[in-house]
Parts: sequence; structure tokens; C-alpha cells
Amino acid sequence: MKSIDFRPLRYAYHIEPYANLLKGDAERDRYWLNIAQEIHLLQVTDVLLDLHLQTALLEDKVENERARHQLLYGATRRTRFVWDAIRDFHSIAYPKRVEPLKQNESFQLERSLNDIYIHSRGLLDNIAWAVYYQYQPDTAERLRPIDVDLFKLKALRKNDLEWLIAVVEPFVEWQIDFKTRRDPVAHRIPLSVPPSIMTPDEAEQRQSLYDAWVKAGHGLGLAMQEKAESDVVARIQREESDLYRALEALGTFFPYMSIDPNSSPVPLYPTVANDVGNTIEICWKILAKIQSDFIKP
Repeated sequence: MKSIDFRPLRYAYHIEPYANLLKGDAERDRYWLNIAQEIHLLQVTDVLLDLHLQTALLEDKVENERARHQLLYGATRRTRFVWDAIRDFHSIAYPKRVEPLKQNESFQLERSLNDIYIHSRGLLDNIAWAVYYQYQPDTAERLRPIDVDLFKLKALRKNDLEWLIAVVEPFVEWQIDFKTRRDPVAHRIPLSVPPSIMTPDEAEQRQSLYDAWVKAGHGLGLAMQEKAESDVVARIQREESDLYRALEALGTFFPYMSIDPNSSPVPLYPTVANDVGNTIEICWKILAKIQSDFIKP
């Protein structure tokens, strides 16, 4: 594993150059924040692809078969899953977006977001298994899946993995926060992103448009049932489509994720990129240690 600078994986690194330009004016500050968020996500995405390739190259050289299995069929696959998902995420929820999400965009964004969190955590688990099989193969065979966790520091210490504690300890507080996003996805309710937020006037306008759209839909169904002239059907179809597009265009994109309407929303930026960036850093350092300890140059 080549040596890399992990600082660009953190949002703080990218916002620092613009700190003196942030004056508390929401509109002006947004410009600089968008730049920092964009560069941060792109950096994370690039290094994630590099991690995917490095993992694929490394697994072939790892001597323990069970560790190799976790790297090849687990970590290598998951790094690619997260890479694809974060690119899809970025293509829809780019930092400067203000227009509301269309229905298909909303579905694609939420699917990508949930893929990111499910497979980022799964990646950490694959790496944990690989460590145990490579360093403590006899112990690994006796462990329950629930016991294999990079952040169970007592278990790491018990199994003579002090070096691993040094890697993960700086991320203990982060992983507690990270679990509040990942765990509901896996066990309860998936993450969601609202298509938009609306002013009171827009909400009122939406209701009027919605009522007109429903009425047009009923009219279309009736026209088709009564075998109306094709030009009449086409006119009602255009009217219904125009109303639906007007509905989708109302409001402003709200770049936050939540579990449900009663949960506290969490900003997409810089949260997602920071979460993936921390996952990358942990995995990279562990794989570099495995390479250093077990693989000859």
C-alpha cells in the first residue's frame, strides 16, 4: 500500500482556505462552502477508487485463506459498491443544487445513500475479519460474528492487537455518531431525503396544483373509457403532464437526511464525505499494516 496524505479526506482541510471569506452572509458564504464541499467529495471519491484497486491487488498476496476470502469477496466488492453509490449520490445531490428532486431522482438518491452506509460499515467488518484471520487465526475460528468489531477495544487488547487500537481509537467518537445513520438502515428504517422544502405560499400553490392534477387524471381516465377523440385524449394528457411537472418544480432542495419526519435531520454535506473518508483512512492504515507485516516487497 502506498503512503498517502489523509488530510484531504476531511472536510476541515478543504474549508480552511476559505475561512477568512466566510462573513456570516448566507448567500455569499454558500458559494465558498459549495466549493469546499465539492472538492472534498471528489477527493474522497478518487481515494476510494484507489482503495478498491489496492485491496484487489493486496488480497492475492495475503497468505491466510480466510483473510483473503474477506478481502476478495467482501472488501473489494464493497469498496466498488460504495464508489458507485457515492458517484450517483454526487450526480444528484451536488452541493450547489437548489432545484427540488424529481420523483425518480429522489428514489435514486435515497438508494445510493443507503448503499453508502450499509456497505461502508460492512467494509469495516470485512477488514476486521481479515485482521483476525491474519493475526489470530485460531481465535478467529471461535469468534461469534457479533464479537468481530474494530471498535471493541477490550477484545482487541485481549487478542494482542494493540497496534489496531492505535489505528481506530481516534475514530471511536465518530463511529458512535456513524452508527446513528448506519444502524437504522440495516435494522429498522432506511435513510431518506425530502424532495424539497416549501414556503407557505408554495405549499398552498402545491395543493391547488395537486387538486388540478388529480382532476386531470380522472378526466383522462374518463376520456379513455368513453373512447374520446385522440386529440381530446392527447390534450388532457398534456395538461396532466404539465401539472405534474409544475408540482415537481415547486420548492427548494433540502440537502439533509433523516430516518423519518420525527428524527433530527443531518446535513448531507459534509457528513457523507466525512463518513466515507474516515472509513477509507481506517481501512487503508490497516491494510498497509498487513502488507508491512506479512508481504515481502
